[in-house]
Parts: sequence; structure tokens; C-alpha cells
Amino acid sequence: MADTAQLSSKLAYLIDAEAPVSDFRTDVIEGLSAPPFELPPKYFYDANGAELFEAICTTPEYYVTRAEIELLQTSAASIADIIGPDANIIEPGSGAAEKVRILLKALPNPAEYTLFDISREQLDVVARGLAEDFPRLRVGAVAGDFTRPLLVTGEMFQGSGKRMCFFPGGTIGNFSPTDQITLLSGFKSWLRPGDGILIGVDRIKNAARLDAAYNDAAGYTARFNLNLLRHMQSALGAELNTDDWDHQAFFNIARGCIEMHLRANRDTQIGLDQHVFQFSAGETILTEESWKFDEARLRALADALNLDLKHIWSSKDDAFSHVWLEMPDA
Repeated sequence: MADTAQLSSKLAYLIDAEAPVSDFRTDVIEGLSAPPFELPPKYFYDANGAELFEAICTTPEYYVTRAEIELLQTSAASIADIIGPDANIIEPGSGAAEKVRILLKALPNPAEYTLFDISREQLDVVARGLAEDFPRLRVGAVAGDFTRPLLVTGEMFQGSGKRMCFFPGGTIGNFSPTDQITLLSGFKSWLRPGDGILIGVDRIKNAARLDAAYNDAAGYTARFNLNLLRHMQSALGAELNTDDWDHQAFFNIARGCIEMHLRANRDTQIGLDQHVFQFSAGETILTEESWKFDEARLRALADALNLDLKHIWSSKDDAFSHVWLEMPDA
């Protein structure tokens, strides 16, 4: 429901989504209790992790952000032709809402934009900036975890045009194929016939280029990966030696995804509360998967969702694409 007590003057509405039932400590204990060992990638993003990710995006090896922005700049007019006037846009994981600005400038009279992110403070800051740059745009916000279901409320989607869920950045690839369908099915529940989801996807390409993107020469990705251990130390009091671990990332050609691991370089252990987790040299903890897409995988995803794959826009070297999945007529 709308929270009028803490409503920013720049927000038409603020919806408090249900808090996620997730606990860092519990997730670590469950993830390290038995092989294959894994930790959820969302715990990369403490303040230091967020800064490191911003640095990763500036490296010459990490092409994703540059390719997507260039693609948006060249395809925004074509996307706008499909979306039409008075559009209602919602962006799960909106962050600083930088990429959507390119679309907002291209769309004819966009009616409403809904930020959807976990941080109330960031939602308020971003809303103020959007209000200055797009004074006619109705801006709302949802504070919560976008991986959890969200029901449409009466405050949302007031424009007379299409509804568009904007999910850029290749973020969909950070979910397993099963979880991709679950997540997008939740987004689909917001749509009516003719509405759609605009998804940014990183494409399958030369393995060397993919490997380089996750092993930058400056070492930012390695520090980002190892920061997960430091986050465990600072937030949970975990007992471990970060020097016992190395960053490992590679493109698994058979699976079609990047795998990112923390690899023990000697026999070591991690202590948390009464738990002591033992690792032999060479054992790894999976910290992230980043699935890449070819057209067959995109069409299979659309079919699984019962959505129509209406259009694919691709960068000049086919490094990155935006995909329009449209809700069919009933």
C-alpha cells in the first residue's frame, strides 16, 4: 500500500513491498554446509561492492554497459514506435535510472515511470532528479525486492498507453534458467494484451572476450568477488583469511554461462558462529552465474512465458541485445 507518511514531494506514490524473507547469515550457512558450495551474488553489494562494480563498468574489458548504452541510443526511436504515447514504465532494479532516461527522451509523452529498488534513500534521490529533467512525467516508486511478487495497486499505471517493464543490463542472466522464468512470470502479471517486457541480454560470443570481461587487467572484478568474503567478515563476524582465496571466472561453453568462483589456494576454513567449514586447496565456492543468450535461447524463454518475441535490437557487433516480449491477445 502507499506510504503517505514518508512520501517524497517528488513521488506520486511510494509502495512498500513486503520485506524479503532472506538472511545473510542463514544463506551463508546453507551455502557452505555441503558441496557444491555457493553464495548468493546479491551479497556482493555492500557499499564497497557497489563502488567496485561501478569501477568494473569503466574497464575496457567490460563491454556490457557501453554496448547497451550505444544500442539504446541507436534503437530508442524504434522502441518508441512500438511503445507509443502515454506509456507506463516500471523498472525493477532501477538503481540510478540512467539508461531509462534515453528511452524517456525518445518516447512520445511518457505518462508514468515507476522506480523499483530496495533502497528508499536512492529512490528519493533519483525521483528528484527525474522530476527536474522530466517535469511532466508522473514518478512513482516501489521500495522492495523485485524478485518477490508485486501486485498492481490503484496508484500504479495511470497513463492511458502501454505498460512496459524495462529490465536492462543483462541482469536476467544472473538468474538460473528456471529462476528467469519465475521472475519474468511475475513481471508478466503486470501486463495486459499489447503490453510487454523490454529485456537487455548479453549475447553468446567468443569465449576469450567473455573471459576477459570478467578478468579485467586492473583487478576490479577479482576485488569485487573477494569483497564477498570481506562483507561476511564485517556484517557477520565470519572468521577467515581472504589471502587463502583467489578469484576465478570463466565461460562454460557447454552451459552457455560465465561462472564466477572463489577458489581456495590452500587448505583453509571459514568460521561462522558455531560452524566451521573446511575447504581443501582447489575447492571452489560458486558466487555468480551470468547466462548468455543466442536467438534459440531467447525464443525458448519467450515460449516458456507464453509471450510473443516481437523484436530484437542488437548492437553493431551483436555483443548485446534488447528484446521485446509482448503479451498476446487473450
